[in-house]
Amino acid sequence: MKSWSEAAAIARPWLGFIVTLARANASVSAAAGHIRASASSEPSIASALHVVIPQLESMRKEVAKTKPSETPHDHDMEKTITKLHTVGNGIRKLRKDYPDPDPEPPPDVRAQLAVSSEEPAPK
Repeated sequence: MKSWSEAAAIARPWLGFIVTLARANASVSAAAGHIRASASSEPSIASALHVVIPQLESMRKEVAKTKPSETPHDHDMEKTITKLHTVGNGIRKLRKDYPDPDPEPPPDVRAQLAVSSEEPAPK
């Protein structure tokens, strides 16, 4: 758990950027497609840029506002790990003190056992 926590701490700040980067990627791809389509049908791409530039500017502002991801639970991680160890030890003790009962044999095996116990023992 501790090694996972350390590895997650390294990756966590970047996770906050993933959704924003995916949106930016989709916006740029859509804008490029719009410009390509307009360029093939119109001699001037001014009208296409007129539509695309506000969308890209909006995306630029959103990307600028994005911050690294944080977790509110970092300070409680040691407490959580201790609780997990305590619970795990308790479960192991309960399993030792109260083991699972042996499962009953299937009916056909029970019948064979009953028949074999009724037969007289060989002399």
